[in-house]
Amino acid sequence: MIRKIVAVSTLAALLASLFFAGDGHAGASLAGRPVRPVGTQTGDSSLDQAISASSRVGCLAVRLGINPADQGRAHITARIAAKGRPVTAATVRVGLAPLDPPGSHVPSLALKGVHGSFNGTAVLSQEGLWRADIRVSRLRGSCSSGTVTFVFVAAADPGFLAAPSTSTQFGAATVRVTGAPGAAAALEVRLRPHLRVRYVVTMPGMNADIEPLSQATSGWYHGVLIPSMEGYMNLEIQAHARGAWQQVRMLVFGVDGNMQIHVLA
Repeated sequence: MIRKIVAVSTLAALLASLFFAGDGHAGASLAGRPVRPVGTQTGDSSLDQAISASSRVGCLAVRLGINPADQGRAHITARIAAKGRPVTAATVRVGLAPLDPPGSHVPSLALKGVHGSFNGTAVLSQEGLWRADIRVSRLRGSCSSGTVTFVFVAAADPGFLAAPSTSTQFGAATVRVTGAPGAAAALEVRLRPHLRVRYVVTMPGMNADIEPLSQATSGWYHGVLIPSMEGYMNLEIQAHARGAWQQVRMLVFGVDGNMQIHVLA
């Protein structure tokens, strides 16, 4: 059985460690093979499929737990903070949708507030890549509502990836990936001209693959992605400005059994 590797960005790992102070191409499915855990996994990894990770959008921060993160019934727990303060009273819903293989969305589920967290039970209809949207509303104060997105793999050995995001501070941030089975894929990124641009492919337990992109015309930057192994991974596009590398796009892609790259989120 080919081992699937789940990728996560260093930014996502940093958020997970800091929050709560210690607490497209449709292609062949990659589901059904084990993955390395990303985020937090408790207990014996061969028996315990509980995973958790943290993320934030604006003034909202969410720590999401899924137990077990595999096909079937799963307990969903969300701990929420607004402007750094724990939230105990709000309307919280989770929306779940399979990304790979494509499937039916799970009806939005209301989470019930109990002892400082919001809880519910959902049915994950299949193994594979999933998106979870935690929608928070009816908060008091200026931080009144928002949605925090997570991406995870439901499998015998589950894990989180960094959720997709886009920043347009350097231009449109359009990304195109084209390739064929068993071959390198062409990567094109559209930003404003005359920038230093690179991509970062991250996988847990391995060194990041960092490569510069060359500029051709009209703000299009070009590079090559080489599919070195089967699995789900994060692709981060960065631009250099003000003395540091800054995130432009975060994407999730997969390499199928034919060694072809597919952008999934």
